[in-house]
Amino acid sequence: MRRLLAVVAALGFVFVMAAQAAPVLPPQPTQAEMRTKRQWVDRHLLECRFAPADASETRSATADLRRGGPAAPAVTPSAPGLTVLANNDPVIRNGKGERSLRLNDTSYKRGLYCHAVSKVVVRLPGPGKTFSAVVGLDHNDDTARGRGSVVFSVTVADKVAFRSDVMRVDTPARPVTVDLSGADTFVLEVGDAGDGIRWDQSDWADAKATLADGTEVWLGDLPLTDQRAEAPAILPLRTSDLPLVFVYGGRSSDDLLPRWSHKAETRRLDEARTQHTLTWTDPDTGLEVRCVAVEYADFPAIEWTATFTNTGRQDTPILENVQGLDVQIACPPQGPCVLHHWRGDTCAPDLYQPLETPLGPGVQCRFAPAGGPFRITTS
Repeated sequence: MRRLLAVVAALGFVFVMAAQAAPVLPPQPTQAEMRTKRQWVDRHLLECRFAPADASETRSATADLRRGGPAAPAVTPSAPGLTVLANNDPVIRNGKGERSLRLNDTSYKRGLYCHAVSKVVVRLPGPGKTFSAVVGLDHNDDTARGRGSVVFSVTVADKVAFRSDVMRVDTPARPVTVDLSGADTFVLEVGDAGDGIRWDQSDWADAKATLADGTEVWLGDLPLTDQRAEAPAILPLRTSDLPLVFVYGGRSSDDLLPRWSHKAETRRLDEARTQHTLTWTDPDTGLEVRCVAVEYADFPAIEWTATFTNTGRQDTPILENVQGLDVQIACPPQGPCVLHHWRGDTCAPDLYQPLETPLGPGVQCRFAPAGGPFRITTS
C-alpha cells in the first residue's frame, strides 16, 4: 500500500500511476483503466463516507512511515553551515544553476541565490567580526519582466542589524556590511515586500563573514541543510477516503465535514468532461470548502481544485496543513509502482517534461513549484 501526500490544493490525478511501469503512456486507455477511474471517483468523491475521529488524534508523516511510532524531533545542527528554514525552491550556492549570480551589469561567482520568502540561518566556525554582501534582485530572463520586489534583512542576536528598502530589478545593487560583535550565528531573510513571491529571485552576492581572528568564510562554501524537508509535517489521522484533508481550528476535516452542511452538483461540460462540485459549509464560522472536480470520459484522469472562502462576518479559526491529495493506492505485487508527473511551474523550459518516478517503500519525493511545495511520501 502506498500513501501519497501532496501539499497542494489543486492538481490532476492520472490513474495509470499504480499500474506497471511503461515507457510512455498508451495513446488509448484500456477499459480496465477507465473502470478503475470511475470506481475511484465514486469512492473518493461522489459516494465518500466519513467516520468522525477523536478530534485530538493527529500524527506526523515521519510517524506514519514508522507504523505509528513517535515522530523524531527536528534536530538543530550546531556545526558550521547554512540551515534553510524557508525558501521557495532550493537555496543555491555560488551561482544559479550553470550561470553566475548577476546584479545589474555585474556577475558574481560567489554567494547565495534565494527566492522569497527565504530564511537561512548561518552558523560560523568561530566568533564573527563582520558580515558583508551585495544584495539585489537577480538579473535574468524571468526578473527582466520587472515585477519582482523584495526586502533583505540580517538579524544578529535576535535584533535586526540591517533591513533594505524595497528592491526591484531596476534598483541598484546595495552593498551590505553588518557588525557581528562576536556572534557565531546570524539569520539572512528575504521578504516578498507584501505583493507575493513572483519573480522574487534574489542574490546575496559575494556573501562572506570575517571572523574575529581575521579568517574569511565564504557563505557559498559552507555545507547546506534544508530543514524544510527534515521537519515532519503534522497531518490529521485519516478516517475517510476523501482526497482533500486539512486541519481547521486544531481539528481534522474528516471529523468536521460530516457535521457541516453539504451539497453536491454534477453537470456535463462537453462530450469529454463532466464537472462535479462538492461544497461543505461550517454553520458556526461560515467557512465554505468547495471542491470542483472535472472527470474526463476519454482518459482515466480527474483533476480538481479546492478553495476556501470565509462567508462569515469574523475571522475564522486557523486553517492549516491543507493536503490536496492524501490517498492510499494499492500497487501490484508483481511490479513497481510508478508516479507519472512533471516538475511543476519552475519557470523553466522543461517544467512540463513528463517524468516517471518509482515509488518503493519509504521513498519520499519533493517538488517545489512556484507558490508551494509538493511532497510524495510512501510507506
